[in-house]
Amino acid sequence: MSRGLRRVGRILAIVLWFGVDGGWIYYVVLGAYAVLVSFALWLLSRPGWLPLVGALTVLIDGLAVTLFLLHRWLGRRLRQFPPR
Repeated sequence: MSRGLRRVGRILAIVLWFGVDGGWIYYVVLGAYAVLVSFALWLLSRPGWLPLVGALTVLIDGLAVTLFLLHRWLGRRLRQFPPR
């Protein structure tokens, strides 16, 4: 098994070990980011400068949108629980 797959497996094992309620969101975020990185790498394999700009845009904007959606989801989850 490659080093990268071992690292992904280790991260997923840690998420499962914590047993976070609604832990599926971490898989969604990880999967979305993997898709974004794959698309950016595909763009980088194309000749020219425009795919380079597109790849950087996909990485930066895609990560920002993913983190924004995660923030919104966590905000809704925290409002469900009463303060202690």
